[in-house]
Amino acid sequence: MLKRLRTVIFFLGVTHFIEATAAIFVARKKGENPVVCFGKTLFMGVFFLMPLIRK
Repeated sequence: MLKRLRTVIFFLGVTHFIEATAAIFVARKKGENPVVCFGKTLFMGVFFLMPLIRK
């Protein structure tokens, strides 16, 4: 059970980091601050990234 929980947490961490890295490129293209967008996407994930992409 503990191993499965660690795997899920690791997976979430990796996917949020990938999303946050993508947010840097989107923020530069949209004229937003890339560092702020990276931080927000790192913690909030796709809930911040999708509205940023749709702007």
